[in-house]
Amino acid sequence: MSESRFHYTISQKLQIIDQIEENKDSTGSQQEHPVTQRQIRNWSQQREAFQSLSPMKQRTTRILHTGPKLKYAELFTFLYAKLKSMREEGLAINHNMLIRFACEEEPRIQELTHNGKCSLIDRFMKTFNLTLRTITSTNLLLPRSRQSSTARDY
Repeated sequence: MSESRFHYTISQKLQIIDQIEENKDSTGSQQEHPVTQRQIRNWSQQREAFQSLSPMKQRTTRILHTGPKLKYAELFTFLYAKLKSMREEGLAINHNMLIRFACEEEPRIQELTHNGKCSLIDRFMKTFNLTLRTITSTNLLLPRSRQSSTARDY
């Protein structure tokens, strides 16, 4: 069973870097702290940024990895704006519509299989914490201003 991850505060990272530089031996400090050579190199490169923070922030701030960068960040931004404007107009939206908009905006999407396209849209929805709304009897009673525009237009 693997060990759980431990996140160091900035002040702890600075202390570990100082100990390593004093000893000039990273293996000795690794016995005290389960830190990899790569982490030490990354922290050394970020040292100036760490030291620029106030002492209070150094003691309380934990910098976590932000995760991988989105492959289709610009596409997701476009889809979000499109979806938001359609919702403001009161239009119904489904997966196929979002796939069509994505294919029009980003031609590479057309090369994906149907399941790949659906997976991309699901990832987009999860990233922005969105859900597709279902039509209920309450939704059928639209205001008169919105009765002229329906989902059939799309």
